[in-house]
Amino acid sequence: MDVFKRKWTAAVALFWAMVFSAVSYDAEAQWSSFWTLPTKAAASVSSSAFPLLAPDGSASAPSYSFSSETNTGMYRSAASQIGFSISGTKRAHIGSAGLVADGLLLDTANADVQLLRDAANTLAQRNGTNPQIFRIYNTFTDASNYERLTFSFASNIPTIQPEAAGTGTGRILALQGQSSLAGYLGLAVSGGYAWVTQANVPTNKYVAFGFSPNTTSGYAMSSGAAVMWNASATDATSGSYDVAIFRDAAQTTIQKNGTNAQVRRLSFSTTGPVYWQETARTAGALYTGVGGAAQVSYAQTTAPTCTTNCGTSPSVVGTDTAGIVTMGASGVPASGWVVTFNGTWPAAPSCVVQSALTTMVVGKMPIAVQTSTTTMTVTTNGTAPGNSDKYAYHCIGVS
Repeated sequence: MDVFKRKWTAAVALFWAMVFSAVSYDAEAQWSSFWTLPTKAAASVSSSAFPLLAPDGSASAPSYSFSSETNTGMYRSAASQIGFSISGTKRAHIGSAGLVADGLLLDTANADVQLLRDAANTLAQRNGTNPQIFRIYNTFTDASNYERLTFSFASNIPTIQPEAAGTGTGRILALQGQSSLAGYLGLAVSGGYAWVTQANVPTNKYVAFGFSPNTTSGYAMSSGAAVMWNASATDATSGSYDVAIFRDAAQTTIQKNGTNAQVRRLSFSTTGPVYWQETARTAGALYTGVGGAAQVSYAQTTAPTCTTNCGTSPSVVGTDTAGIVTMGASGVPASGWVVTFNGTWPAAPSCVVQSALTTMVVGKMPIAVQTSTTTMTVTTNGTAPGNSDKYAYHCIGVS
């Protein structure tokens, strides 16, 4: 009996060996199928298939792509570099320096703000004909509380402007040069300045910058001096200046340039020869009307008054500088009549007084005018003024 069992067991084992050899399965799925058992989704890959190697590929035919879009995917763009292409164009790569984007750097969902590589070493923000705005924030709490610097191009005008809202504080805008240039900054534009340096800006005037809108003029400004100049084409090239306006003292501006006499003109038009000219000279200032008469007029809200020896209800039309005095129509005017100025002169002015009516006799003409900082006293030539007589006066301040 033991011998029979051993032979039967051997026969069964041989049978199953023949079955397995016939099936020749190499996966659990085949075994399950043979026994009609529930299928398990499993597969085996020989370790000899690794590493997976693909051709280098290109931007137009990346090594790893998609059946529906074969020109979009990943490929070897250069040595030690993995490139990413979109629709056949390389858009980015990963290399030893990290992730580098090519061309379009930023594109929002609305596609109205775009940062692009404009040229070699050049970053641009542009979007067709739509003016762009770029902002750098100093502080940001929310859209209503911030401090920022805005670069914008609107209505064909480029602008750099500090802005603030809510809890933010408005800040100044400073342009600062490097220390080796003594704090001076030059802005070079077509036909204009290269640099503004200490050699051509007066001493103790700092953080200056210059520019020229055309080939015939140049300008500079500096904190502490508020310097400006308008130079000739030659001067604009060399960076020198001949006209400068400074803060000379509190609430005081001055035009000066060393020992060079200065001239200031107020022109009627850009083409006409008519202008008012002020000239500084060693002998004193000269005021000239060029191309027309030099007329001087004065405006004052409250006129001076005739306060003594002027009759009843006299009148004065004019200012402390010039005007007409009319004696009262009644009362008794007398020599030594007094006009009290509306304001106070820094020093007693020099005044000229003369009769303003042809009917006034010689005796009524003034022979002496005495002034103080607040009054003008007029003495006539022996005859007292009559009712309604008129006198014209003109006063010039003396410092």
